[in-house]
Amino acid sequence: MKDDSLEDIRTVRHQISEEFGHNIQHYIEYLNSQQEQYAQQLEFGRQVLKKSSATVPESAERLRQAA
Repeated sequence: MKDDSLEDIRTVRHQISEEFGHNIQHYIEYLNSQQEQYAQQLEFGRQVLKKSSATVPESAERLRQAA
């Protein structure tokens, strides 16, 4: 049985590779430029993740106490 999702992923990966001339260094340079361009959004995401990971143990502790 053929997995269409896997084929879709491979197709997109090939398109991305083609877009950068199958040159990983060009792709990495592009990703780095995007990181600089979206620095504020990346920092916001890091803060959200930090807050959510900090609350997980607290929730687990409350569940243990309630049991």
